[in-house]
Amino acid sequence: MKRRKFILLGAATLLLSFTAGSIYFISFDYVVKLILNRKLGSTGIDPDVIDQFLAEAKKLNHWSKFSKSKKILISGHALFHGISTLLPFNSKFRQYSDEIIGDFMLGTNYFYSKDRSFENLQYFGIRNLYLSPCSHPFSNMYFSNS
Repeated sequence: MKRRKFILLGAATLLLSFTAGSIYFISFDYVVKLILNRKLGSTGIDPDVIDQFLAEAKKLNHWSKFSKSKKILISGHALFHGISTLLPFNSKFRQYSDEIIGDFMLGTNYFYSKDRSFENLQYFGIRNLYLSPCSHPFSNMYFSNS
């Protein structure tokens, strides 16, 4: 092996190990905040609302629904956003990021207010379908017979 090839191989190995280490050891809360800021940052959402969501998700262990491999996949795609479409499993990343954004949006008053603006967005809490009644006005849970 020539010296030039050895140096290139060593540099590629170093770069790959640094990249894999940063994906593996980065906080998943940071990745979720990055995803929410990328998708919803231009709407003018108050960053405190996102911080409230992240604090409650950490308290309730909400991210346990994602396995370690799913968290690594989400982190890798979120950190390398520029080349995310070239990476494998891009459709899975979009599915998981849409699930994260949906959890956040369902915890706010966006779908319950009439003006549908992001300026007056308030955070209520992570929506738990088993504890909160259906908010549909014609639901039998909303107007119970008892």
